[in-house]
Amino acid sequence: MNEWKPYLNDRLIKEREGFYVIKPVEERQIVPLACPVCDYLMRTVDDEKSYREFECCESCETFWARARLPSWRDGWRPTKEQVQEKLGGRKKITVNMLF
Repeated sequence: MNEWKPYLNDRLIKEREGFYVIKPVEERQIVPLACPVCDYLMRTVDDEKSYREFECCESCETFWARARLPSWRDGWRPTKEQVQEKLGGRKKITVNMLF
């Protein structure tokens, strides 16, 4: 079994060195932990949806992406100064991680 074969709906399977490798048919876009525009944590499903469409969190989508949609699609992004000015008052959440 050296070729990828269909397996369980949207998966593929292949045998390799005595093990079975299973992978999704389509590669999914990975949502980062923090918004690439404002650097705040992605916290909600709405942030995830915004990232998949606009590559930013919901707040950045609402304020910048939708307001300047043609420019945004062409690659425009706010400067760090613009981000600080607009979102500087937004509270950052504290994350406690135990390992």
